[in-house]
Amino acid sequence: MLHGKKSEQQKKAMDRVVDSFLNDTDNGKNARFMFLFNTDAPEKVAYVKSRLKTHGIDTDKLIDSPISPAIGCHVGKESLELAT
Repeated sequence: MLHGKKSEQQKKAMDRVVDSFLNDTDNGKNARFMFLFNTDAPEKVAYVKSRLKTHGIDTDKLIDSPISPAIGCHVGKESLELAT
């Protein structure tokens, strides 16, 4: 689980990612496709999905895609990206 001061900072960062996505896509209305790339970060994926759901976005259409080790070694463990 995400606990402690570092976790609160991570949640704030993920909140900024979600807020940016919502602003860029008119609350998801202009997003034909949604991708959630991650490097072994299931708790972060669950958190971002829950935030999107609170804004009425159908996360069943979200493509959850793990990042390969070839890219993961450059971005680091538990990285997360939300893209359209």
